[in-house]
Amino acid sequence: MPPLRHDLLNPVSGAGNTSARYRRILRFAAWNLASIWWFELFLPRIGLARAAERTRSRRMQRFARRFHLLAVDLGGLMIKVGQFLSSRLDVLPPEITDELEGLQDEVPPVPFAALRTLAESELGCPLERVFAVFEETPIAAASLGQAHRARLLPEFAEEAGLKDVVVKVQRPGIDVIVAVDLAALRRVGGWLSRFRLISDRADVPALVEEFAQTSHEEIDYLHEAANSERFASDFDGDARVQVPQPSGNKAPAVSSPWRTSRPSRSPTSLRSGRPGSIRRRWLRSSPRSCSTSCSPTASSTPTRIRATFSSPPCMAAAVKNRGN
Repeated sequence: MPPLRHDLLNPVSGAGNTSARYRRILRFAAWNLASIWWFELFLPRIGLARAAERTRSRRMQRFARRFHLLAVDLGGLMIKVGQFLSSRLDVLPPEITDELEGLQDEVPPVPFAALRTLAESELGCPLERVFAVFEETPIAAASLGQAHRARLLPEFAEEAGLKDVVVKVQRPGIDVIVAVDLAALRRVGGWLSRFRLISDRADVPALVEEFAQTSHEEIDYLHEAANSERFASDFDGDARVQVPQPSGNKAPAVSSPWRTSRPSRSPTSLRSGRPGSIRRRWLRSSPRSCSTSCSPTASSTPTRIRATFSSPPCMAAAVKNRGN
């Protein structure tokens, strides 16, 4: 597999020491793959299969705990990998899924000072020129970005038709973090493909590439706005589902009241509706708020900040579009 690209080797603002990050992910994977080879392949070949079986549950719990710590410490796509594993109740044992379940909500927020710098750079003006109030404590923090309550200044509130909003901003350096993590995952995928026990059941490199595509889409907020439109169309007429709708003429915009909901894995929420219905876990609690993607043009390149109103002049002039 190809090594980490040279342009990703140096520390990047917001991304930390990318080379050390890359090596740490590979060391973790190599150690655990060696453990799997020893216990699941080598010991059974020499007649010690029962010894491997006796320790399997404990080894799985230890692996999950270590990965949990690694994911929380590194953030980025490691959080998303853990969240994916925790959701695979159909193929993974509870020793792993139960331990990683906390990653669905356990993402430490970025310090506001770093986030403020990025937000103001993307908006092209100080926050005070757009918002009367911008809460420093996020209402939600995820692996790729986080959301903050805010209140628009009167002139922008009048233009948008609302005043209480939610602003979603990407984590500083997330594009570099995603690139580094994907490079590490591609190498690990190559290692896994050499295990016949695994390659006979799944095309791991292909899964990594699919994961890479969805990860790039998730840091493209214009793509997210388009998904909101499609989702709204699919569930048009279903009173239980409320989706942000496009509005405004200076930027792709989506708006909708936000509602409180239970996580989809909650037993109560799973019993509360008909089978197969879509849970609104992503809808957070915020009265009279909406969400829009800020961009000076309707291009297909992603923006790093997703705000809740049509772009004011400083935003329309200075929001920076970046590719993947």
